[in-house]
Amino acid sequence: MKKNVFEKINTFLKKKRVPKYLQRLGPKKYTTRFLLTGLILKQHFKLTYRKLAQLLKLFKRKAPHFTTFQKALRRFQESWLVKFFMSRLSAEIIAIDATGFSPRHASRSYEIRIGRSAKDFVKLSIALDVKRRKIVSAAVGKRRHDNTFFAAHLNEVPPFSVLVADKAYDSNANFRAVRKLGGVAMIPLRKNRKGLTARRAAKDFDEKIYHQRSNVEAVFSSIKRKFGSELLSVSFESQKKEVLLKCLAYNILLLCREILQSRLFFSSLCPLLSCNL
Repeated sequence: MKKNVFEKINTFLKKKRVPKYLQRLGPKKYTTRFLLTGLILKQHFKLTYRKLAQLLKLFKRKAPHFTTFQKALRRFQESWLVKFFMSRLSAEIIAIDATGFSPRHASRSYEIRIGRSAKDFVKLSIALDVKRRKIVSAAVGKRRHDNTFFAAHLNEVPPFSVLVADKAYDSNANFRAVRKLGGVAMIPLRKNRKGLTARRAAKDFDEKIYHQRSNVEAVFSSIKRKFGSELLSVSFESQKKEVLLKCLAYNILLLCREILQSRLFFSSLCPLLSCNL
């Protein structure tokens, strides 16, 4: 019988030897799996921490206080969340791109009208398996050039044949790194590019394959429409984890689309939320 994604999360936590409880000396009332499930639900339904606690009261008599999830998010290590996206299955085409999330709820037009200065957004960079539409690598940071995340993605993506990215990733180092992994980089060249690497890249470039990169834009649009483009967290560390949870919620929605779109969705979550896991 095929495991649902929450069972996969539990298996992952065991394989990575993540502690069953977040705190070593504190009260061991809620397990790591239970807290992670709640945080994923928070992103899926665009809930605040208070509304999440109210939702859990429908499934559990003694639901945790909303500050329990706030503290859990602070204790979760970013490296744990990043490893959820790693895949062992090879991919035909990998697409890389980046987008931003606003740390405020107010629109930019309203901020201009009241004279509020713009605040730096939180940048998300992902590597996408185009065929499966699955995020296989994710990196979050402050406002910076997209190319700074490229090397980190290459260390995490599964084996691939072709990598597509926009002109911002055009550099000899990127082409050599992709070739070293046995793949071909479909990256358009900037003007006046010269050298052996540029000539080889121009020869390998295929316009039809390159336009598969638009799938990344579609995934960004899907994440922001479904889970929101604004962040509720205040500290930058919590904002990074919140963005990663949005990506994880997207992968869960992708893998369990049949369950999430049917009445079996809540029934599949009841055993997880009605008992202390």
